[in-house]
Amino acid sequence: MAQRARASRLVDADEFIDSIEKCGLIANPEIDNIRRSILPQCGNLEDFARALISAGHITKFQATVISLGRAHKLVLGNYLLVRKIGSGGMGDVFLAEHRLMKRKVALKILAAKLIRDKKALQRFQQEVEAAARLSHVNIVTAFDADEALGYHFLVMEYVEGKDLSLFIRSTGPMGVQKAVKCILQAARGLEYAHGQGVIHRDIKPHNLLLDTEGVVKILDMGLASVEQGSDEKQKGLTASGIVMGSVDFMSPEQARNTKNADARSDLYSLGCTLYYLLTARPMYRGETPVEKIFAHRDQPIPDLSERVDGLPPALKAIFEKLVAKKPADRHQSATELIEDLEACLSGKITPSEIRIENEAFLSFLRTQQSESALSIDALQPSGFAGDTVSIASQNTDSDSYARPRSLLTKLKADPKVNQWASWSVAGVMLILSMFLFLPRGDDSAEKAILSLSISELQAVGTQIVIDGVEVSKVNSTGETRLKVPSDEKIHKLELLRDGRVLYTSRFRVAPGKRTPIKVILKDR
Repeated sequence: MAQRARASRLVDADEFIDSIEKCGLIANPEIDNIRRSILPQCGNLEDFARALISAGHITKFQATVISLGRAHKLVLGNYLLVRKIGSGGMGDVFLAEHRLMKRKVALKILAAKLIRDKKALQRFQQEVEAAARLSHVNIVTAFDADEALGYHFLVMEYVEGKDLSLFIRSTGPMGVQKAVKCILQAARGLEYAHGQGVIHRDIKPHNLLLDTEGVVKILDMGLASVEQGSDEKQKGLTASGIVMGSVDFMSPEQARNTKNADARSDLYSLGCTLYYLLTARPMYRGETPVEKIFAHRDQPIPDLSERVDGLPPALKAIFEKLVAKKPADRHQSATELIEDLEACLSGKITPSEIRIENEAFLSFLRTQQSESALSIDALQPSGFAGDTVSIASQNTDSDSYARPRSLLTKLKADPKVNQWASWSVAGVMLILSMFLFLPRGDDSAEKAILSLSISELQAVGTQIVIDGVEVSKVNSTGETRLKVPSDEKIHKLELLRDGRVLYTSRFRVAPGKRTPIKVILKDR
């Protein structure tokens, strides 16, 4: 009882300055100068604290903690708490400073009431593991994780700026170009995270920070799904049937079962975020979370053009594809979304404006499957036209290669747009697609062989996608031979499993050559 009473009483001015010195808030000789010049002029603790706050020596938060006799709680390991900057269901976030490096960081501290909750600790550990995998300009960087004074905490990059939810509440709806740029940056962060095996599962404006330089950074991996090789950890977190995530931005499949969420679920949430940025309101309204969940599942996709004046048809198409009810109808990867958004910003036709109506074209691509296993006797990629090239990472513009997604027969266009011009572009793309990809008899000189050798044992059944169209699946031998056009265009190869991009590269082959190109997917 005596200890509790002592903790609740206010310290006097001398104790106050002693506590400041002990926790390292102010170092000598400055602390001695304060004792000589400021302390004697202050009649009481409140005046003394105000004077130190005004001089910038301490923050109001620090003054409150110290005055209550809890100065020791300002120090967690190597970090000194400066002020509280946020809070959530898992705990509070503080601006802090590394005591030796003097670097500002954000400290996420697990709430004390959750320390004995095994599932909460497991979720926090999952966040730590997810954050440790990621290092990207559009993702808040994690520096450290530790435990001190009985508290578990995660140390993250401190971002000067506002989250997009706060930004919209203070400024109103964003302009189209700014909103697209924000979503594009978030998509780049997700592309990287998904490539590292991390699904966020709680993408929303509140978890997207916009810094003072206009850079968007994804925050909070608290609900992230991390591939473990076994889903025992996930089973423990989701078996209870609790809906995890924010229902205003949650995909229908995630609402049914959190374990169903994959990369496409994050993209759905990003589509809902785009709607919010442009309209300053959630996509669906409801009195209860359950009503909102059902709305995402059952209600028609809202017409964004009715709420946003001058909305480009291309962006309307991208939005509707992002928030399609079925995952199979959405962008299948963040990479695909990025290409759409970049084309939208440049004013070019986006793949999401194209309707697939010619099944003969898709049938042709899908029949180009393995005819017989091709023996692989070398591991280095073969070159083309006498040059040696690596196809693992070629820096090319996303629109510098043909994207044979379908025959272009219908464009979504604003009535104000010149219809003749739109159909002219559609006709050119139609002819180009036919020239590049329709079979031309036995003229094998117009084809080349793309040879894939997959080393990962778990790769069987993985989708092989060329320019956005699935052309085959990895077989049990791990070796696949595909006929591809010899058009000198740069094409895009993706390997997808369960909606996640395992591998991406660009490739091209010389005209009239039957050039094997060997690609090795190494174990992750």
